[in-house]
Amino acid sequence: MSIMDKRLWYTLRLYTIRTGSGRADYLKKHNVYGAIGERCNFQDRKVPLYPNLIKMGDHVRVSSNVVFLTHDMVHKILNTWKGTDEIKENMGCIKIGNNVFIGAGVIIHPNVEIGDNVIIGAGSVVTKDIPSDSVVEGNPANVLCKLSMLYAMRKMRKPYPDGMNLRNGAFANETAADYLWDIFEKKHSANKESKT
Repeated sequence: MSIMDKRLWYTLRLYTIRTGSGRADYLKKHNVYGAIGERCNFQDRKVPLYPNLIKMGDHVRVSSNVVFLTHDMVHKILNTWKGTDEIKENMGCIKIGNNVFIGAGVIIHPNVEIGDNVIIGAGSVVTKDIPSDSVVEGNPANVLCKLSMLYAMRKMRKPYPDGMNLRNGAFANETAADYLWDIFEKKHSANKESKT
């Protein structure tokens, strides 16, 4: 089976696995990536080209629509421009440490190393190494704060009243959703008033 056929097969197979941890276990069992650590989670169902160039540690959570760029197609443009085949495909590895969350829609470029205990915000474009204990976001991704600062801020915040906890990823009752919508509306009304 060719590399492209295997990639297609693995991608199709991922669509039949219901859980993110099940997808990670499948990818690990079949050695699809260069390495996958323990207790990982894949919401994404696409297998990138050259997955063996991607290694990740333990407790890595990959959200939906994450793009791992292990290569580019620039050589095709350059060779067509010059009428040659001198320029070869640019390829590179991606290494992800332990306890990393990669938000939805993140793009990670080749030759990037992501440290341990990192959160990458949704939609970010990672073009350079990310140090351990960081929260990053943006295009290009920049360090916003240390993970310890985010921890302290989240510990102080009370997202909803006691008794309105989540159960299996859903609100235990509708009043919790009403509560959050009320906070949202008050915040956005105050922001509009302060601008006038």
